[in-house]
Amino acid sequence: IPQNWVLFLSRFNHYIGSFAGPLFLYFALVFPEESFFRKSAIVWFVLAEVLLVYPFLASDLIIRDAFVLHGETLRLGWTFGNHAYIFYLVFLAPFCGGVGVLAYKYFLYRGSLTGQKIGYLLFASTLGALLGLTVNVVLPFFHLFTYSWLGPAFTISWVAMTSYVIQKYDALHLKTIASIVAILILIIISFINIFLP
Repeated sequence: IPQNWVLFLSRFNHYIGSFAGPLFLYFALVFPEESFFRKSAIVWFVLAEVLLVYPFLASDLIIRDAFVLHGETLRLGWTFGNHAYIFYLVFLAPFCGGVGVLAYKYFLYRGSLTGQKIGYLLFASTLGALLGLTVNVVLPFFHLFTYSWLGPAFTISWVAMTSYVIQKYDALHLKTIASIVAILILIIISFINIFLP
């Protein structure tokens, strides 16, 4: 693979991955009332992602260099730029915020059927994302790319576990476009990651 493509794929992977945190936070805010839906929130999300195109894709601020690790399988490795914290801020802060919002709603609705559904969703989302976050976000921060090939499978497991809980426990009635878009984009992100080593 040409070096410029390796670098682009690494940057693109991080850029697309940065969508997951804000979308998960928005999903948590909308769930279960679905009355929180605001078109302005979608506009702000799109505007923020447009503004992040340059630092993610056209500069070395977040990903300075990328390389292919040769071994039993080819894996992508990268060197973070001086402003890698932008990725962690854009992805991890909203994701943790989403977990916090679901936890708050769980205690708010505790003892009710809605609280039980939120609890199941919180457990599935947290457990499903834990392994994916470890191999996709935490280990690469320490330049450990050995298990990065497991990232797509763990990301799919996160989406699958969350979707299972939604379906099994009738945890969500997809009445708003925002909820549908959030879930579809999480699934698309997981499939994009399959093709990025």
